[in-house]
Amino acid sequence: MFGPKGVAVAAAIDEVIEITVLQDAGPSAAVFYGSGDILVGNQGLIIGNEVAGTTEVVPWPTGRVHVQVFGDGPKDTATRITFVVKDLQN
Repeated sequence: MFGPKGVAVAAAIDEVIEITVLQDAGPSAAVFYGSGDILVGNQGLIIGNEVAGTTEVVPWPTGRVHVQVFGDGPKDTATRITFVVKDLQN
C-alpha cells in the first residue's frame, strides 16, 4: 500500500470512486486500511488513477507527512476512499 512513490489503494473496478483528502482528523465511520509516512514534493499531493490518467493535484507544502487511509468497505470493493494527512514538519 505504501511505497517509494506514495500510496496505492485498491478500489472497486468499473465504478466511480469518491476520493476525499482531510487534514488531521479522520472520518467517523469507515474501515481503516493502513497508515504510513510519505514525502510530498513540489507538485503537492497527486490523487487519482495514474494508469487511467485521471489525477488531480491537491496543493500541499513540501515535506514529510503522515497519511491514514480509510474506505467505505472491504479493500478492492470500496467506492469511497479517504486520505487523512497530517504534517510532520511542525
